[in-house]
Amino acid sequence: MRTMRDIEACLYVGPCDRTTLERLVADGKTPQKIVKRAKIVLLSGWGAGTDAIMREARVSKPTVCQASAAAFLFLSTLDRLIRPFSRA
Repeated sequence: MRTMRDIEACLYVGPCDRTTLERLVADGKTPQKIVKRAKIVLLSGWGAGTDAIMREARVSKPTVCQASAAAFLFLSTLDRLIRPFSRA
């Protein structure tokens, strides 16, 4: 029987999404909860392992696992997340 740890997964972050995520991380007005999630998704997209993501984003292992599993949802709702923070 396979477990979650046996499954190899690869997260692809497209150039447009990558730019948006990098902009969120750099913006000083973005809530820290969103910044941490964006960092996890960016690092996962670059192929960083769980330990590297934990160190770089300063989060726990369960947080990395949950965020990685929810990355698709996060990317699909990215437009709704940034709308309140976008400057007109």
